[in-house]
Amino acid sequence: MAFLTPALEDYLEGILILKEEKGIVRVKDLAHLLKVKASSVTESLKKLKELELIDQEKYGYIELTQAGINIAKEIREKHAVLKNFLVNLLGVNEETAEKDACSMEHYLSDETLNKLINFLNSFASEKEGTALGEKLKKLSLLNLGMKGIVRKITAVGVLKRRLLDMGFVRGEEIEVINVAPLGDPIEVLIKGSQVSLRKDEAEKILVEVIP
Repeated sequence: MAFLTPALEDYLEGILILKEEKGIVRVKDLAHLLKVKASSVTESLKKLKELELIDQEKYGYIELTQAGINIAKEIREKHAVLKNFLVNLLGVNEETAEKDACSMEHYLSDETLNKLINFLNSFASEKEGTALGEKLKKLSLLNLGMKGIVRKITAVGVLKRRLLDMGFVRGEEIEVINVAPLGDPIEVLIKGSQVSLRKDEAEKILVEVIP
């Protein structure tokens, strides 16, 4: 993304947000979201179109290309991780964290992002572990044949989204149907489908065991 300025990255992220919220993206909505003039939006969209990151017919709706979608999601991912770090670890208030994350997301390297995600995952897992008590257990600790209800995902970022996409959402029932000798991988039945998880993935899923 070295060819993109922070402002253009904001436009891509804004287009993605509006597309998911409204289904369509118009110049006036984008201007309102980013708090800029419509003329500024038009000029920036022209640059994004030249970079083949958006499609837009004259005066028409704005659509991200696949390349644009990929970059916009990466930017949003950085924003989410940074805000999580600022709010949950540093205790920054929501409003300030939102503004700071918007500024920081443009300069965070992939290496730093990955290390930050790993740190947040470790922190969340450790924090949750102290409050588990007897009611909740990590999925990785369940034995063959045990059943449970998914209550929480302690992962953040890409891993959390992947687990949710696999069906591990709050309230879903799971059953352990196979466990490798060393506990890695573990296979579970969820929503009628067999899913295989690595041990480090299963540790991020907290379940309420069904007697």
